[in-house]
Amino acid sequence: MPVPVLIAWLLIAIRATAFLMLLPGLTGQPMPVTLRLALALAIATLLAPIIPIPAQTPATLLALSGAVGTEVLVGLLMGFVGRMAFYATEMGGRVIATEIGLTPTPGIEAPTASSEPFAAMLHRFAVLLYFLVGAHLMAVGAFARSFHFAPPGLAGLNPAAADQLIGITGRTIGVGVQLAAPFIALNYLLTFAFGLLGRTVPKVNVFMMSMGARSFAGLALLGGAGVLFARYLLAAFEQLPSDMLLYLPRS
Repeated sequence: MPVPVLIAWLLIAIRATAFLMLLPGLTGQPMPVTLRLALALAIATLLAPIIPIPAQTPATLLALSGAVGTEVLVGLLMGFVGRMAFYATEMGGRVIATEIGLTPTPGIEAPTASSEPFAAMLHRFAVLLYFLVGAHLMAVGAFARSFHFAPPGLAGLNPAAADQLIGITGRTIGVGVQLAAPFIALNYLLTFAFGLLGRTVPKVNVFMMSMGARSFAGLALLGGAGVLFARYLLAAFEQLPSDMLLYLPRS
């Protein structure tokens, strides 16, 4: 195998490894390291023959180190953007749990079934929908297209990448708020109703009654909100491939 082709294959595998680090597995958790490496090598082997190899590949150790660092940055950024919809479900799940009185244990990591069962349930629902509609194939397709904008060894970001990433993050927060919006409205209406009840009948223990009513009404609303969740998530999944390529340079 010629040296330029071997270097290009190595850089493709490095970008693929960084890309796969943040994408969810079937269980909703990151895939094992060995599986990520195997998939990255397989993707690099499949893409290397069809991706144009740059005329100039890194020839020195310093240039190769810089190219490796850039490939890792691009791969991680693509994986981060590709996971945005799941960040929205985690945010929405935490807000919903708070609104219906099932406040999770405070944490900064991905929700787990033991610490945040409600947020973890929505996260697993999003992962199931992700693989069911083939969004993982669209993500891999966007990854393959990234080499047409940023060839191996010549990867980079466009000047507006930071602003575009901020915009994508803002849309992700918007999706999380949309998922939780019906429950926020429900909590507001119940708080208002029980506030009026407390003013009208001061002897009634409004606080204890509102806790049970809020949880019961929230779970009842959750039973009919699956279609609404799927609608917002499908829209986010359709947007992900273009978002993953948005910050790459354009010729």
